Amino acid sequence: MDNTILKERYNSFTGNRIIKEKTVKTNNDLVPEIFHNYDVPISSWPVLLDKNQIEGLNELCKELPKLLQKIPELYFKNDTKKISDFYFEGNEMLAQFALMLLAKDIEISSRLDIIQTQEGFKVLEINMGSSIGGMEFQNFDELIRSLHPIMKKKENNDKDFVIRKTQSIYINFIIEQTLKFINTKNSDINIFLVGYGKSTEEDNEIQQYFQGLLNEELKYRELKGKVFIGKIEDLDLVKSNLLYKDKRIDSVLILNYAALGNSPSLFRAFLTNQVYFPDHIGTTLLGDKRNLNILRVLAKKKAFSEKINSLVLNCIPWTELLKDENVWYNQKEVSLINLLKKNKNLFVIKVANELQGNNVFVGKFMEQNDWNNTILEAIKSKNYLVQEFCDSQTVFAPNEEDKWVPNRLILGAYGFGDIYGGVCARISQINNKETGVVNAASGAIGGLVYEYN
Repeated sequence: MDNTILKERYNSFTGNRIIKEKTVKTNNDLVPEIFHNYDVPISSWPVLLDKNQIEGLNELCKELPKLLQKIPELYFKNDTKKISDFYFEGNEMLAQFALMLLAKDIEISSRLDIIQTQEGFKVLEINMGSSIGGMEFQNFDELIRSLHPIMKKKENNDKDFVIRKTQSIYINFIIEQTLKFINTKNSDINIFLVGYGKSTEEDNEIQQYFQGLLNEELKYRELKGKVFIGKIEDLDLVKSNLLYKDKRIDSVLILNYAALGNSPSLFRAFLTNQVYFPDHIGTTLLGDKRNLNILRVLAKKKAFSEKINSLVLNCIPWTELLKDENVWYNQKEVSLINLLKKNKNLFVIKVANELQGNNVFVGKFMEQNDWNNTILEAIKSKNYLVQEFCDSQTVFAPNEEDKWVPNRLILGAYGFGDIYGGVCARISQINNKETGVVNAASGAIGGLVYEYN
């Protein structure tokens, strides 16, 4: 069978298999206990990508996030008023803080949401900061391999199927960045996680899990470290040291933006180079989805190198801010509202700063009247963009009846500074009830991605 998630290895996998379930049962001894009740269904089948695809993802993950950091200067000329009006509803103080924090020019984690089209990869979103999901998929690797004889290590000495352990790469990235902010003669690295769970018990489980990850990576460096979890307001700056309950903190990570709070002590510690803090208000600016439009504008003005200008224009779909005004589309100046109303199947409307597919409207899957109302409401909010709809290449994957049926595939590719961090997948079955949004809430399942020879 052609064009499956298993590529040309379809027969090798399906000819000698021992599974029929579409998704795995995560309550398994091969999975860390913290993920036994994981809330995202995980495909029993791997998603395979070849060398050329990995090289393409590698380039996108390294190049595009760096360009976002150039937007305040290249597009806004560091004009606080313009930046505040665009990103912070006119709050110039927030804009000033964002520029101050971005001026520290630290490396920040990213995840690019990407689809494969007939024309190549298309980048739908660039998510920035620590609050990016999917990295934890690596914890299901051993379980997935156990289900497929061809993937078992004793039969796989040539390393045919390689998974990049994104979470481990991420922890190493955090260690590297943290070491830039502390005296390396000190053997301790203390990382503070802003409270993530819904209860003290859940927070404790998360703290213990991250402690294990940190210990595993630090042992190769002959260093020690400690993970703490709590409220951001509990951090204090004492004699140039950021403290949590008398323990010096070297790195602060916000894994869930719902937990974001205010900490003048953390702000001052970061500005004086006492702590690594990648989740400041400047990072929320970088993650604004309207930046995709700005990158295209800059590329058309040849603001980057010839290679990067071409990369931006080829991989980022046509994107515009949603306003009641004329735009250029297909080399013609047209009314944006009329364009959208007459061609709803060609466009997607999405809010600028929300995660998990919330407030994303795909015209192809909406009634005309609902689409027209969405356009009007989005214009009123002044916080939406419109993007040309890019349909992913159809890939076949098994359904609940164990039949291989058409699906949409979205890749989440990770970048950690100049390091490519691997990729996860979301798989969504094509049917007459779909909304065009590929996430767990709409029935999509997670998939582990393997590079193969």
